[in-house]
Amino acid sequence: MTRGCSRSFVTAVCFAFFVFVLGADARAQAGGRRLSIRDALALAERGSEDVGIARTERRARSGELRAARSGIFPRVSVSASYERTLESEFEEVFAAAAGADDAQTAAFENLPFGRANTYRFGVSVQQNLFAGGGTIASIRRASASLRSAELGITTARADAVYRVARAYYDAVLADTLVAIAEAALAQAERTLKQVRLEFEAGRQPEFEVLRAQVAVGVQRPILVRERMARDLAYLELRRLLDLPRNEPLVLTSALEDADWQTVATTARELAGVPPSRGERVAIEQARVAVDVGEEGVRAARAGYFPNVSLYTSYERVAYPGDLVPSWDEFRTNWVAGVSLTWTPFDGLATPANVATARALSDQARLRLRQARELSVLEEERVAHQLVAARAAFDATAGVEQEAQRAYEIAELRYQQGVSTQLEVFDARLRAARAAAERARAARDLIVASVERALLPALPVVGATQAPRSSEAAPATFEPQPAPEGPETPPSPHPPG
Repeated sequence: MTRGCSRSFVTAVCFAFFVFVLGADARAQAGGRRLSIRDALALAERGSEDVGIARTERRARSGELRAARSGIFPRVSVSASYERTLESEFEEVFAAAAGADDAQTAAFENLPFGRANTYRFGVSVQQNLFAGGGTIASIRRASASLRSAELGITTARADAVYRVARAYYDAVLADTLVAIAEAALAQAERTLKQVRLEFEAGRQPEFEVLRAQVAVGVQRPILVRERMARDLAYLELRRLLDLPRNEPLVLTSALEDADWQTVATTARELAGVPPSRGERVAIEQARVAVDVGEEGVRAARAGYFPNVSLYTSYERVAYPGDLVPSWDEFRTNWVAGVSLTWTPFDGLATPANVATARALSDQARLRLRQARELSVLEEERVAHQLVAARAAFDATAGVEQEAQRAYEIAELRYQQGVSTQLEVFDARLRAARAAAERARAARDLIVASVERALLPALPVVGATQAPRSSEAAPATFEPQPAPEGPETPPSPHPPG
């Protein structure tokens, strides 16, 4: 291997972070949609189905509250009817009255029985005075449910912003890893070409040619896997942003240019999360659910009590002999009263409803306690994860430079004849891996900081759910120690 080939790889590794940026500029010139992290976060809420579901939930709970409040207002109903008697049991009575004198006939005609035409127009008003506390309990329960739905919108917005931020930097990291893999493959192919020329000139043994050929063969499927991972990352980002599946994207916020604190602040502002850290929204939502359960018990217990209501009814009635009555033929009925309705036995439905409501209330209390416990664990995990991400990011800066320097020394030793191509391959692998780890550490730090900023509004991960992770996906492969023969030469590709 010549000095020119070795230096070309060092250059490729040094600028691996910038390769995908240059490629992005080329795609932008070809018509790709430019998308910064702020643009993506601004689109997160619009493209989230979970946010839309949360908003429809709020509308539904708002409707329930209006329905519950209707119980405190009077019920006013208006009625109108016309009735035509085709045959009546009172026909014989009226026939017998035909031979009576005029006074008796008039008395029969004023009776409502068996009249040929009957018109009724009425207005009735009913006001509930006492319903066992069920009306007030229903209003309070509906109001608490509405509050829970509003909190659900807050958690859905924060979760949507977090998922978009994670997907965005997953795609940026995938771009970087593809660039590193492409640079490694290009260097392996150049090395193979140079070794073949030296073999044909008699300056290299066939052993070195075989080693270079295997290195190229190993690198190609790795590049294919990295490209597939990149395509999947872009598909996930498009899905979260509700963008066309085949729309080309150009991610303009590179990892090396990102300020993790600025990104976290932007995410918090767009998600509407206040900077003060009080009680988590998910905990408040669980506490409101307890209120819903308690009011549900009160509403169910209302079935044990009677209902008292005040009512009045005003009605105009006419029994004309002709089809159309005159106004003078109408008579007035107007009544008012108080009604008490009580069901001492309803087939044990009320005790069953109370038992169900109590079980749901107890379940809400247990979920509140569980949410508090999980919230403490999650806050500790996020805090430790952020500290670890910052430490890894700071550590990788020096490691990347040291790995590049080690490769230069290995290349020099090989030229001086005191080392083997195996050592050069191993140094190349470590340099590429250091570049990839630097990119991965930058991505992990940004995502961890966003999760920390949004944590007050993020939903608490349940005991049966997989926890959120701000760490990047595992590598496509882990490099193994370099062998001593050409059968399985070391790969120049970094972990993906």
